[in-house]
Amino acid sequence: MVKPNLQTHLSNLTILLLITTTSSTAYTPDNTYLLNCGSASSATLLEVGDTRPFLPDTDRSSFSASFTNDASVQDPNPSPGTSDLYRTARIFTAASSYAFNVKSNGTHLVRLHFYAFPSPNHNLSAAVFDVCANDNESALLRNYTAPLRTRVVKEFAINVAAHNLNISFTPSANSFAFVNAIEVFTAPTELFRELAQDKAMETLYRINVGGLKITPSNDTVWRTWSPDDAYLLSSLAGIKINTNSTIAYFPRFPGGSTREIAPDNVYNTAREMNQEPEETGSSSVFNVTWAFNVSGDSTYLVRLHFCDIAPADADTLAFNAYVNENAAALDLRPYVFTHQRSTAPFYMNHVTEPYLRDPTPSTLRVTIGKSSLSNPSHVNAILNGLEIFRLIAAPMPVNKKNSVSIVVVIVPTVIGGVVLLGLLISAVLIVRRRRMSSKKTDPSHKWTSNNSHNTSSEPTEGTVGSVSLNANLGLQISLANVKHATNGFDKHLVIGSGGFGKVYKGVLRNGTRVAVKRAARGSEQGFREFLAEVHLLSRIRHRHLVSLVGYCEERAEMVLVYEFMENGTLKDHLYGSGGDAARARCMSWKQRLEVCIGSASGLHYLHTGSSSNAIIHRDVKSSNILLTKDYTAKVSDFGLSREGPMRGEDHVTTAVKGSFGYFDPEYFKTQQLTTKSDVYSFGVVLLEVLCARPVIDLALERERVNLVEWAMRWQKKGSLERVMDPRLVGKVGANSLRKFWETVEGCLAERGEERPSMGDVLWNLEYALQMQEMEMQRKEAHEDSGDWDGDLPYAPVVGRMPSVSEATDSRVF
Repeated sequence: MVKPNLQTHLSNLTILLLITTTSSTAYTPDNTYLLNCGSASSATLLEVGDTRPFLPDTDRSSFSASFTNDASVQDPNPSPGTSDLYRTARIFTAASSYAFNVKSNGTHLVRLHFYAFPSPNHNLSAAVFDVCANDNESALLRNYTAPLRTRVVKEFAINVAAHNLNISFTPSANSFAFVNAIEVFTAPTELFRELAQDKAMETLYRINVGGLKITPSNDTVWRTWSPDDAYLLSSLAGIKINTNSTIAYFPRFPGGSTREIAPDNVYNTAREMNQEPEETGSSSVFNVTWAFNVSGDSTYLVRLHFCDIAPADADTLAFNAYVNENAAALDLRPYVFTHQRSTAPFYMNHVTEPYLRDPTPSTLRVTIGKSSLSNPSHVNAILNGLEIFRLIAAPMPVNKKNSVSIVVVIVPTVIGGVVLLGLLISAVLIVRRRRMSSKKTDPSHKWTSNNSHNTSSEPTEGTVGSVSLNANLGLQISLANVKHATNGFDKHLVIGSGGFGKVYKGVLRNGTRVAVKRAARGSEQGFREFLAEVHLLSRIRHRHLVSLVGYCEERAEMVLVYEFMENGTLKDHLYGSGGDAARARCMSWKQRLEVCIGSASGLHYLHTGSSSNAIIHRDVKSSNILLTKDYTAKVSDFGLSREGPMRGEDHVTTAVKGSFGYFDPEYFKTQQLTTKSDVYSFGVVLLEVLCARPVIDLALERERVNLVEWAMRWQKKGSLERVMDPRLVGKVGANSLRKFWETVEGCLAERGEERPSMGDVLWNLEYALQMQEMEMQRKEAHEDSGDWDGDLPYAPVVGRMPSVSEATDSRVF
């Protein structure tokens, strides 16, 4: 063992000073319940710096309870220093529950405090019980027993959608249940965006890598972060580092962190690879690995926190991160990932699949190490923090004749075994089709398989990992509930239609407003897209991707239920369904840039953050970008999406699909699909944003039919203002427009290899927005001084664009 030296002591002192001087400003939740159970007085957790008052659960003015055979017990011999919160408990000898009124739906944090002490009639360490949320929808604890005189806090993230949250305690036969304290409060919006509706997670580990323990008083959400020393497989492989630099939070790029996601004290410290061979006894630099005890039959979300605070690495740091044997991040370059923002923290999520059928103790390993892009002269990797959550799915009935255990994956993860899954679904579809064809039902009620009309001798391409829908039962909604939401598919509630079918506005029984997409019966296209969207959207969550609330496959109906987007499509706000910009609501240049940035962020996540392989949207267009009430952009319609090339390959060969006017010309000619195909289509969207007119308008004279060719022609003449939305002329800053046009030109390059990545597009658009804001501020300053002519300076933009073939604005399948 290496003895601590002066440098080690100084490092720990610096970390301690950082923790004591960077206490985070507490977050203010919409809903807060803090209960001191079994007591008639208030208590706090001052020993960990938590000054929040826990009120007695005998005062039920703010919540309700349904207790059966309950009692209050008190520790007759409390240990010195034991908090008042753990000197009493409420016990239940029959099923009982607490009910909390929730002002705003969404994810809530629930913490259950247990401290088992012996009392004259009940030894709390002998209690065996279950804890469930929302009338047994989420089983939080099963057959739980608390250790004697040990403080245990069980934390859960629960999605609440019905304005109330019930926590029930059910004792096992001949036993009882107990609890010392309960916390319930609204989680920050950005904390668990990935959590699907009606799902829950249990926090198992929260680790401050390379740092000291962080107490609730130094965390905005009153969390405790433990040091990582106890979990290192080899303490010699990694060394602690820290920084005094200010952590530069920038949450606008995908994965960008905030203080609610993790506090400064997590990102101010880290562990990196040990560069001193003499300390490890080898000439090589070893990977750094942490090991955690878990149950082998569960699914886990692993959240890795990064912030490049290693000054020697600067922009050269590149490394890999693994969870067990699976890659969580390959060739990760923080400097590139954060768009060259030093000390900008970010996080990445990875989901593990259960690999055992019973709760056998197992080990989950997290490793950081060398990448193919690592600097040979200075191989290094870094990790600042990590969290491990157990995903909790709603209980489901089991078909004992044919039971297959499949757990819904609701967050970004590595989608493995695509070939095997494709074979499995093909078999399922064939069996299902044979069963359906054997039934003497009306032909219009039958669904055709993906291959039923394939006349090509080549294998039929698949969309994103078509799998059996049994894998997503946690999102299934009954047809009765769908009909209730849409008033029996009332034609007056139709808000759109397309190749898939009609889209209805609806309201679920819990009051949630939704968009209901009903597939046209007998539609082969609808069947393929239904499978693709359920598979994809049940596995990914992102602020700028539309969320799937649920789906229905019942009585020959195929229905997708999404979150409702109050402001419709970007297309509607640019020029409406009739192509008339004058009749559409005018969006400011800043609003348009923010919508473009949000859309680019969602696509960047698809390309880089959701799978080991990129996911290519294939149908990027303005009508597939939806806007929320506050104009947050969300990319939608993933029916044509598919996985990108495998590692080591640069394209996927597949039949051309998408929408006319948005086609990547290289993809159109070669049938070679890459992420740069999405980039091209997005470049066309950017032109729509600038010009506020359809991509293809056959009602116009020939030279104006194609937006790309028309805009290119005038731009070459230095008269870009001739194609700009007239409502923007004089309101767009010269530098902002110049950067925007450079981005358009790059996206529409003839060859895919000449186009920027979606991450670069995102950075360029953010820069264009910054330029616009700076010029607006300059304008306001001049207006205050009376020296301004009313318009922003305009500068012609010179560049070139490729032409595309004349076509019509409709989809190809």
